[in-house]
Amino acid sequence: MAAQRKVCIVCRREFPANVTECPDDLVRLTEKDARIGTIFDGKYEILDFVGSGGMSRVYKARHTKLNRIMALKILRNSELVEIQRFRQEAVSIGKLEHPNIARVYAFAVSPDGRPYMALEYLDGQDLSSHLARDGALSLGEALQIFDQVASALQHAHNNKIIHRDIKPSNIVLLSDRDHADNVKVVDFGLAKVRAMGENAQRLTQDGEIFGTKQYVGPELFRGAEADERSDIFSMGVSLKEAVLKNGKIPETLSPLISKACNPDPDARFQNIAEFRSELEKIKELQNKSQNAYVNAASPNPAPKDLFGTFYFWTMLSGMIIVGICATVVVKQRMDTLESISNKSHKTALSKMPALSLSATRKQADALILLNKKQDAITLYLEWLARNRKSGRWNEICQAEQELSALQEKCGMIEESYSSAKRGLIIAERHPQSQEYKDLLFSMSRVEHRKGNFEESIRIAKERLALAGNRDFAREQQDKILVLHTIANSYRRMGDFKNALDFANEAESLCRSTRDDNSYANCCKIKAVIYEDAKNYKEALANIEKSVEIFRQAGDTFITAWLASLARRCEIEMKLYERGAVERDYNILKTYASAHGITDQEAGAEVKLAIEEAESFLGLRADSKEKKQGNN
Repeated sequence: MAAQRKVCIVCRREFPANVTECPDDLVRLTEKDARIGTIFDGKYEILDFVGSGGMSRVYKARHTKLNRIMALKILRNSELVEIQRFRQEAVSIGKLEHPNIARVYAFAVSPDGRPYMALEYLDGQDLSSHLARDGALSLGEALQIFDQVASALQHAHNNKIIHRDIKPSNIVLLSDRDHADNVKVVDFGLAKVRAMGENAQRLTQDGEIFGTKQYVGPELFRGAEADERSDIFSMGVSLKEAVLKNGKIPETLSPLISKACNPDPDARFQNIAEFRSELEKIKELQNKSQNAYVNAASPNPAPKDLFGTFYFWTMLSGMIIVGICATVVVKQRMDTLESISNKSHKTALSKMPALSLSATRKQADALILLNKKQDAITLYLEWLARNRKSGRWNEICQAEQELSALQEKCGMIEESYSSAKRGLIIAERHPQSQEYKDLLFSMSRVEHRKGNFEESIRIAKERLALAGNRDFAREQQDKILVLHTIANSYRRMGDFKNALDFANEAESLCRSTRDDNSYANCCKIKAVIYEDAKNYKEALANIEKSVEIFRQAGDTFITAWLASLARRCEIEMKLYERGAVERDYNILKTYASAHGITDQEAGAEVKLAIEEAESFLGLRADSKEKKQGNN
């Protein structure tokens, strides 16, 4: 009998049985699963193996009737206590409705007696894998991620649920970077429901400890009950591991981590609200701080605890080794990327180790944050040159689509068109794939930018006609963006009736999905349509909604808020509302200079509005000279 082959859960390639690790993605290989390709419980098509835990195996599955992608968690054993814990996990998550907690859709038992859960499918990577591949988080990344983790735990604690197994591998970073809530807390399998009453069944034996030992509070080894402070300890250790760099942690985080990881639970934060409050103070100080690093060991050690001290130093030694290895790998990558940006090193790319698409995407994102978009484009082009003949058509299409979007942002419209076209030719062989739909949308956007509005509308309508085959919320979000493109194309053609029809359809979708940020964009698009149709009062009413929604969203959407404010200022000038123009002009000048505008399109919009407002208010030298000439 032939040996069982193994598969990489990241790139999906198969390997011989004697290979243990994927050479590109550096993750442990897993055996191919017999369930893949079968129908489970008569309604779930098993698409792929995702991972396994202590009690269960997790698969990517499609609900055949709802046509929705889900994560299917199937219990391994049929022991009564395992079934009870599995059911408790479903009950625990079912009580929670929070954007940073993976949702549960169903809990049932299959005809062959296997309990299972249908959960929200998460397209992303757990924090542990992210740290192993990319090294320590920056201070800004750590604050953004752990604030969302703390928010999820606060919601769980408010519902009397203790997670008991917070660690980096149970924190998932979603691939959708544009979404504000891009972190999910998973695996409530060890969750404890507090204050359930005298009849609640006890699933933990006296002296039995659950959780991963290096993240568990020392008090649990002495027989204490897990409570909110136990989760805070686990989160503190996870945060320390996430920011540990060369054996040091950021100075601004040192007091928070020391208090969260204190062996004495009474000396820790007593609830998540206190932890989040301290985190908010650090956020405010972040821009003023030099982000200095101090030794990871607590500067003010608490009273000695034998159990806590042993596990602390064991954990610290392991993290230092991992940190040093990760630093070396990241340093090699950054040295190579620096060589790419130096045109005199023509052989730098040929020396660069092979990257998976996900690793390429992360490094490109890092370059974009450093305002090195051309280097990011070069990185994608090199990845495509290496992998076009690999046969992984879906990754080729994804890379072409991402490259096209990046080139479009840089104003390289012809290059963007060519990239989208190359990907679309490959994706046309798979017309029901998500890659084909994404590339259709890219082509529609590029045609719009080129001024081919009728062709843009035709392609966008073709995209709308395709049925969704992934998560419902993501499909709805894609549909909203396509409707925006169609509305804008009709507007540019002067067909305001059709433009408003499609903008209104997008608005109703936003209301049904409760997506406030997309709704704000809808209001802005409608304002522009009414403005072009010279209905300035309706334009002003819609743009004011957009400004208010983005204002409430805070600094995350500061660029979008300023862009909407600039549009409102322009509409107010057309209505000759001098006082309102002066108010918005002062806000734009203050915030645009303080925050800066990195987005090319929004930046140009804000700059133009400021210049026009100065002319309108008579603040520009050329406008004053013109007035004197007229007099």
